[in-house]
Amino acid sequence: EMTGDFFKSWSSLPARTEMTGVCVWTGLEGQLVALSGMLQQPLSCVLLQQLPASAGHQAGFAGMTAAGEAVMVMVTLQVVPPSAPGVSGHSCESVCHLYVRSSSPEMIQAASLHVAEWIGDMTGGAVVLGLVHPGSHVAARPKPPMHPRVAALHTAFTRSAARSDGKPSLAPASLAAGGTDALATAGLSAAGLAGALAGPKVGHRWMRNVALAEWQRQVARRG
Repeated sequence: EMTGDFFKSWSSLPARTEMTGVCVWTGLEGQLVALSGMLQQPLSCVLLQQLPASAGHQAGFAGMTAAGEAVMVMVTLQVVPPSAPGVSGHSCESVCHLYVRSSSPEMIQAASLHVAEWIGDMTGGAVVLGLVHPGSHVAARPKPPMHPRVAALHTAFTRSAARSDGKPSLAPASLAAGGTDALATAGLSAAGLAGALAGPKVGHRWMRNVALAEWQRQVARRG
């Protein structure tokens, strides 16, 4: 019901803008770090889900400005193959799209004039403006800890994927607890994320079922 209210309010907000950036850390790891940064912001997260068919995530945030104006943000993150146009030679970049709506045209105008700063603030510095990876010197700084909600989502996904293939889960129980660095605890280093997905391989049948269910859910919502 909370998600339904979000989309009803979303369609009524008149001022809007869109932004695109690339995650500082590559692969699925970059998405998890970016989502963790977003969950630290003074906005309510009303939607947080994994999109296995596109190796990505979707999230929705809502809040109020100091002047009492509504602001909502829809976020989609997706792993992009290195051969995609506009993406540098680094393997498996994660692109972040932010769709921002508000009841305040002034707020949207201010965000549009300072896109790089806005993206950085929204993601805790885990996403930078553009489609070109910022370079290894940017990602050399310490990664922030994973938010417990993101860690729990990733754990549930890897365990479901493992069960669908009849294999034991490779995600340790400590990942769900968050910890100071849940990614490191789970062994999800940048070197271990050379593929598009981290964790156990996802079964094709399971991915098709999830994609179909997501499509049916979106069609029902539009109806």
